[in-house]
Amino acid sequence: MKSIKKIASNLALKVVRYTLLIMFCFAYSGYAQSEAGALPPLSPQELEAVIQEIKAMVKTNENLADGFVVREATPARIDRLYQMPEFLQQPTIIREKGLIFAGRGSLLKFDKPSDVITKLSSWFPKEIAAAQAAQTKDSTPFFSVIGLYGPFPSWQDEPAAFLTLWKCMPQIAWLRPTQNPFMRRRSDSLPFMSIADRSSGQFDFGACVHERSGRKFVRTEEELLVLKNEKRAIGNRVTPVLQSKFARFLSSNRCQGTGPDDCVLILWLWSSLSPADAELARAIQALESDVSPNGALPELQKPINQYERFEQDGEPLFDEGLREAAFLRAKLLSVLHAKNEWSPQALQTTLHQITHLPQMSQAAKKFGWPRSGNSYEKAVVSPRYALFTAEGKTPRVQAAVMRELEGLANDASCDALQTWLKSVGKSLEATFALQHLTDKPPLRCVGPDWAWLKQGESAEARDLRNQYLNLLGHVESRAVHERLLSEFTDYGNGCFDKEGEPSQDWLREVCKTWVAEPQAVPFTLKHSRLTLKDENKFHATQLQLPTASATEPADIAAWLTKLVQGMSDEAQQKMQAFIADLKRRKGKVHAATWWKHPRHGKSLVELRLYINNEPSNPEWPYTGPRILLIFDAQTLTLIGVPERFRGGNDRREIVHVSDLDEDGNLEVWWAESFRKCQGDDSDLEREIDCAARMAEMGEIKGDALSYFANAPHTNKSSGVRKASTSNAALMAARVPANTRDDQRPCNAVLIGSVLGDKLDFNFRMRVNEGDVIALVCKTHPVHLEQTIVAIFHELKDKQGNDVGEDKKGFMLAVIDA
Repeated sequence: MKSIKKIASNLALKVVRYTLLIMFCFAYSGYAQSEAGALPPLSPQELEAVIQEIKAMVKTNENLADGFVVREATPARIDRLYQMPEFLQQPTIIREKGLIFAGRGSLLKFDKPSDVITKLSSWFPKEIAAAQAAQTKDSTPFFSVIGLYGPFPSWQDEPAAFLTLWKCMPQIAWLRPTQNPFMRRRSDSLPFMSIADRSSGQFDFGACVHERSGRKFVRTEEELLVLKNEKRAIGNRVTPVLQSKFARFLSSNRCQGTGPDDCVLILWLWSSLSPADAELARAIQALESDVSPNGALPELQKPINQYERFEQDGEPLFDEGLREAAFLRAKLLSVLHAKNEWSPQALQTTLHQITHLPQMSQAAKKFGWPRSGNSYEKAVVSPRYALFTAEGKTPRVQAAVMRELEGLANDASCDALQTWLKSVGKSLEATFALQHLTDKPPLRCVGPDWAWLKQGESAEARDLRNQYLNLLGHVESRAVHERLLSEFTDYGNGCFDKEGEPSQDWLREVCKTWVAEPQAVPFTLKHSRLTLKDENKFHATQLQLPTASATEPADIAAWLTKLVQGMSDEAQQKMQAFIADLKRRKGKVHAATWWKHPRHGKSLVELRLYINNEPSNPEWPYTGPRILLIFDAQTLTLIGVPERFRGGNDRREIVHVSDLDEDGNLEVWWAESFRKCQGDDSDLEREIDCAARMAEMGEIKGDALSYFANAPHTNKSSGVRKASTSNAALMAARVPANTRDDQRPCNAVLIGSVLGDKLDFNFRMRVNEGDVIALVCKTHPVHLEQTIVAIFHELKDKQGNDVGEDKKGFMLAVIDA
């Protein structure tokens, strides 16, 4: 009996063991089937019960969905339901609302971003296909085609991360999962904008995760606060899930993925979500060689001049350029926020990489395709905009940016420098511009945001404004002085509001010192009470320019050289430098006017130029087709004419020159019509107001034409001298009485121009062209402002014919201005 009992006991033990083994096998088989996506379908009764409960959810307010009591639509049944082919025949709203019940199950699990679109495509095949096929500019594929609800606070972390990724991923990754997600097409309707970011143009994945996913409708401030806290709490829970998914996928697949699995896109999303993540820094360092952010971009598919406007849309050059920019944005964010994970040189290296990022945006502008270079690039992928974060404004980062800017200061094209300056913030831009304002040659492509400085809304702006204002009167270049005045006074108009003076204290002080009148003035100055009368006006004389002969071109260089004959070495050097620059610019002088006054120690020569190319020497203060020359006894000053005086197409001309306040600085009056009046009906037909009593007026200060400042009692000992009768500043410079005869000046060209107004013969001194055979001049031994001139010339009869080879004329004259 004992043996029988023992055998029975062993048999029972084996039965138990086999039963447990069979149960384990069945359990393992069900688990395997679940993992493989082969769960058993719902029975007809289960299916009907679940569908009815989903219909009840359809009628439930979204704000109450999280508290819905689940009886039939359990997570296990939802997992089985969404694998049933017949479920796809249900209306879209049923399939959408059914996913609310999936937040506590395993249906919404994923390993990589593309799993999201793969699963949703299997549940919404027609809807996803229609969205991906939409190509019209005004289409909004996922806003109305698919509307998924959640995530909700009661959801598990991974399902919440699944739906958050769906709502916050740039739509273009879902639309074109096999292509570069940074591609840009004009036919797209903001494809980089996320589903949850319906109206914002400043897409940010991290902000979407924490603030926009799980959108609900609220009516009160209290509800809004509750919703914000819910979203933030969900965002905090899904962030480590997304970080972990990103890290594992990139570690295994590196940069083999496309669309939502593109490694640059994932790094870009990750850097927005958690830029201080040490895993992110290591992933960027590991993948940089794969991305090659400073590699050569694809070539255009045909020569640039063969493209019509917008025809280049779709060029790989722009797609890859945006992708490389996105990588550098992710890298810079990581360097700024996780600096302990990077070498000390990483920041400067990254800034330098950004500088040398291929300028695909410049190419886009040439094509007339602004979207890649303006709001799209700036808001979405531009690495420079990462500097607007708090970490980007630290002294360490600002100093690194300044070092990068200094390295670009001598860039002739200015493109890279201007691109940086427009993205570093107004304060840094103004600081850099201030440091280079007085450079020689000037750094013309640099300037602050003048409106920001004038408004002075922050202490930083006001401090920088004061630094700029302190240069007035102390800066060596009068051209810089004039620019500062123009910008801070709105070209003089800011000094004269309705009450006649500015409201801001700082501007009132500037105007009191430097701007007595606006630019447009009547001939009786409104504020200074000075009047332009006939006795104040300088007289204009047209200077005779050399002409070309049949064998030789006109020698303008020789003519200009004679204008400073006998003057100081400095004056002659200035003229030679001007002549050399004029030749480099392929310029020609086509007209010259001499403005002079019998009782003034200065005179003005206006040269009208033909310029065939841009200035090659930025040191010169002129930029347009005019140059003003101021002559004193021994000095020559070259004056540039600001654009504000020249008018459109250089239409304005000098109509008067004066020195109303007798400070030695000449005023120059400009207008478009005074010299064009005929005094008949044609004036009206040509829209010329010959009765106008207004002109644009500026005063020459140093080497710049600036604003009129009424200063009648200043500069009396500055070297400006008044002649008792007249002054021959251009014809015979004032020199000491003991100067040797061979050192005394004699300006034959200008003397000839003066005498040409009085005498009736041709003063050209070229052989066979003029009447002058020889001309000798000498400063008067007593009256130094006068010049004695001896002329040996051809004789002509009343008809203008030569009287004979053996008969010549001689003339002796004493002249002044």
